Parts: sequence; structure tokens; C-alpha cells
Amino acid sequence: MKHVLFIATVATMIFSGYQAQAAQGLGKAKMRVVTAVAINKVSDLIFDDVGAGAAEETVPADSTDNAKNASFAITGEPSRPITVTLPSDGVVVMATGGGGADETIAVNSFTSNNVTQLDVAGNAELLVGATRAALSATQVAGDYEANFTVDVVY
Repeated sequence: MKHVLFIATVATMIFSGYQAQAAQGLGKAKMRVVTAVAINKVSDLIFDDVGAGAAEETVPADSTDNAKNASFAITGEPSRPITVTLPSDGVVVMATGGGGADETIAVNSFTSNNVTQLDVAGNAELLVGATRAALSATQVAGDYEANFTVDVVY
């Protein structure tokens, strides 16, 4: 019993001199609001005027704007990397009239000039090309068109 009392007394003497201590750290929540990315069409994708039965036609994206490739002006945060997403195959179908039999033409294999970053002024020129499907021998004459979407994100 003497040993238990002695240990309890020593333990009380040791721990009664200590007070609980706490510490605090200070951090900051930070961020920067960047200029929103924007894309505006400059010119449309234009395929040649052809007759029924014509072979497929490819308009290359090229490295400069021309009379056939589509052109877009991208603006946003200077020197910021961007990702461009072009339409997938099977999504864009040009149509005339009611879009019935022989009144549609698929547009696939979209390509671009591979813009991956805005310049130091926050600008980039995106050039887009694609392939128009071959026309059937009974393709209906008329003006064919379709909208297509190009997405740009930081």
C-alpha cells in the first residue's frame, strides 16, 4: 500500500504543475477570378457546290483562315492553356427541305489547327475543317446546312 500511495503522490506532484497548452495556426483562403473564355465565329465551314453522286470532300483546317475552313476568335485570360472540343462523328448532318431521304449529308472527321493556349494578349485563332460524305446518285438539289458546336474551356 505504501508504494501505491507514493506513486499517486508523485504523479499528482508531476501533473499538477503542468497546464494544458494549445496552439493555433492561421491560414488564408485565396483565389483569383480570371477573364472568362469566349469564342466567336468569324467564318463558316464551306464545301464546294457539286452535283448528285459527288465523292466525299475534305476541307482541311489549315494554318491560316481561307475561303473554306471555319474560323473562330477565342479570347480570355492571357497565356492560359485551353482545351478545344470538336463535334464527334455522327453528330453534324446537313439537311435541305424536310431532311427526308436523299435530303441529308453527314459531316464528320472534324479537325483543327490544334490551339492549346491563348497568347500573351489573351487571343487565339481556331481554324476548323471537316469531311463531307459522298452524295447519293439521287441526292436532292438544294442548299444544305447544319450548325455545329465547338467547345473551349480553360
